[in-house]
Amino acid sequence: MNTLKISPARRMFGHPFFASLPIQMEDMFNGKDCAQFVPSVNLAESKGEWHIELSAPGFSKEDFKLNLEKNVLTVSAEHRTEARKGEKEYTRKEFSIGSFTRTFHVKEDSIDAETISATYENGILNVTLPKKATEAEKKVKEIRVG
Repeated sequence: MNTLKISPARRMFGHPFFASLPIQMEDMFNGKDCAQFVPSVNLAESKGEWHIELSAPGFSKEDFKLNLEKNVLTVSAEHRTEARKGEKEYTRKEFSIGSFTRTFHVKEDSIDAETISATYENGILNVTLPKKATEAEKKVKEIRVG
């Protein structure tokens, strides 16, 4: 036997009063177009750097803005699809606008801000944050045996 779960919002919009509302109004009450997109993130650490992989399909590399201020890395993006004259008329269009902002706290003075790099490929933003060498690592000198 299959069980069908119906949310309270679904029950409310099943009422005849709501049948006359435009679809856009229903989407507003259901949270569409009101909530920001929050991309999934993978964080990894290697010996010399931190890696951030952020899943954001549908964007282009020009849509992204990355800032490092004090010890906070902010990654944000926004894109809009422009309406074109003569294009087909949509009954429903859900993916024309998208934006997000994610922040990451890094240990103060642990990142080499001058060499941070980012690439965007196949819907994944890859950010590499090279670590600064510690004083102990800087003082180590290798001596060759002659």
